[in-house]
Amino acid sequence: MEAAGRAFRDPQDVDDAPRAAYRDRDGRRHEAPGAPTLRFDSVEDYRAGRSAAADPGPGSGLLDVLVCTAATADRTGVLLLDGAPVAAGDGRYQVEVAPGTHRLDVQGADAASALFTVAAGERVHFTTGQGVAVRHQVDYRTQLYRVRDASDLLPVLGGRAANVSGAGCLIAVVGAIALAFAMVAVPLSDGGTFGAVAGAIGGVGGLVLIGGAAMGITATRSLHKRAKANRLESARTDGGATAYPSAEDARGKAQGLLVVYDLFLYRLSRADDGTLAYEGTGEALALAHAGRLRTWIDDAEVPCDWAAWHYSLAPGPHRFRVDYDGEAATEFTVDVPVHGDAAVLHVPVRVFRVWDGTGFEPLAPQIAHRITKRAKTAVGRAYQNNANPDDWVPPRIWPPA
Repeated sequence: MEAAGRAFRDPQDVDDAPRAAYRDRDGRRHEAPGAPTLRFDSVEDYRAGRSAAADPGPGSGLLDVLVCTAATADRTGVLLLDGAPVAAGDGRYQVEVAPGTHRLDVQGADAASALFTVAAGERVHFTTGQGVAVRHQVDYRTQLYRVRDASDLLPVLGGRAANVSGAGCLIAVVGAIALAFAMVAVPLSDGGTFGAVAGAIGGVGGLVLIGGAAMGITATRSLHKRAKANRLESARTDGGATAYPSAEDARGKAQGLLVVYDLFLYRLSRADDGTLAYEGTGEALALAHAGRLRTWIDDAEVPCDWAAWHYSLAPGPHRFRVDYDGEAATEFTVDVPVHGDAAVLHVPVRVFRVWDGTGFEPLAPQIAHRITKRAKTAVGRAYQNNANPDDWVPPRIWPPA
């Protein structure tokens, strides 16, 4: 996928957001030097039931995580453990880890973070694949959810449910064709038998369309319910702050201020003719990733990573400082609302990894901020939820200067 018309020579000449998660042009998976012992299975093997569970080695725990960084599940997402890259390539990873607490990150065009504690002989399961089938927004988002087992790392309709869904879609298409025929034929007819027949076909077609759509929707909803039922509690508390996998998960729980840290990771290759593409070859670009994020509120450092964080702050103005890897920082003041609703603060961070064949071109990272949802009174909140149920989820666009 080319970044047509963009030179990517300075931050003012880049896409408003990464157009795609990076993909290795040869479809390769890359393992980082010194990576822990792991087993990898492709998304295709997992979907086909050819991905078996591995056992942790003596004295070790096992992290079982499905890396998925696009709705197509065929990109080169980066898996990081305790801040260090493990491997790159969408698929299922079963990684041996030492007992204790660890930080897990998955990065594609965006990123997600989670903490987990594992004991010797224990298995923990995470996935970013549920966003393929269980969605709260139009655009795909990388969101890490902890699940009970490996059955729903990438939810798929199986057996009878898949047949029902497929049949419903086919029936709906037939109904739509019949309805379209009637809508064209009836106005052109002069009444009589042909018009009556066309009208009857249209009526039947409408019923068939509704029935087929209902079948497909019912089957899909059962998939969503099953996948969500397999999720474990993913919210985590750290120093009085609570992190949620996504802003949607904080709906109805967070009050005051919810800060959504959003990575805009640009991994591109530049050809000799200057053409840019969100794909390339080689280990260096495949394993390229973003670094550490830090935040201070009123001069006190608070926990943060690529999640949605709710901080317990008194109503009124508070000073923020956000730093990315010591390379970029921004300071601003935010008014925490008094209402029993939450305001959503979007803090996107641009990180550039532009490979010219010999090295990465220097392009300074950027940090921005904007309020994307303002807290409302009870009356305003009820109206807003009816009018725009996705107002908690910030759109992935770079705020205008």
